[in-house]
Amino acid sequence: MTAPVSHIHQLGEESSVWFQLTPLLKAPDNPLTILMKMAERYGGVIPVNLANQRIVLLTDPEHFKRVLVTKADDYLKYFDGLKPIFGKSMITHDGALWQKIRMPQQPAFHPDVFAEYIPYFLAAIRTKMEIWAKLAQTGETFEMVEQTWTLAADMICKALFDREMPFNPHFVFKCVKTYTDVMNHKSIRLRKVAGEEFEITEEDAAKAMDVWAGVPPEVIAADPREARERTLLKMIEAAVADPTIPEFDQQQAVDELKQYLWAGTETTALTLAWALYLTSRQ
Repeated sequence: MTAPVSHIHQLGEESSVWFQLTPLLKAPDNPLTILMKMAERYGGVIPVNLANQRIVLLTDPEHFKRVLVTKADDYLKYFDGLKPIFGKSMITHDGALWQKIRMPQQPAFHPDVFAEYIPYFLAAIRTKMEIWAKLAQTGETFEMVEQTWTLAADMICKALFDREMPFNPHFVFKCVKTYTDVMNHKSIRLRKVAGEEFEITEEDAAKAMDVWAGVPPEVIAADPREARERTLLKMIEAAVADPTIPEFDQQQAVDELKQYLWAGTETTALTLAWALYLTSRQ
């Protein structure tokens, strides 16, 4: 499989939203502080002009509700940068098709089901804490976001898919980071402008996407940990077998796993990493 060229070309391109976000990171050691100060100064709606685009940052829960619930039809999703990564998963759809793909998976996120996930979350956390304890003894340094991403991936595989991670999470993380690290996009852009040669090439990017594309099939093919019947993966497999949902084919199943293994892990990983960082500064 070859990664879509259009997405590869977004690495370091001036038109990329990733590159255009970099002006917000004037203090790259703590961009969260900048965003928090902006929210305190300007309120819950912060318009930011970036080159030829205008980005609006929302911090008020009522505004979240307006965009995501009460007036959701008035707002369009940003698909250009998502489809090469997530395929045709529901994160790339709106309206009736989104609802049709979402419905078979909805029971996995019912509040009553979350209690079933806790033992698997805790198992993943204990494993990671053992690793951190050993690193603390040796004094070895490590990248916290990589550690929290691999933790999040382990939690998702155990809780939602009834699987041990059948892939090397540290290797996959480095592939994911190629596209999600805003400062990485800035660095590539500056090197392109300067005409410099640098380590990450379009061929490397294509290889990274090839690695990423192979992760969901590995998860699906892996042996179950406990053969649990009520898991998200079971619900997705049932949707594939359901003739009343022709849109939900095997590729749809693969793409749905992509969004959980990328979008789900990244948000969790960043939240955990920042929480640990801010705690360490107290």
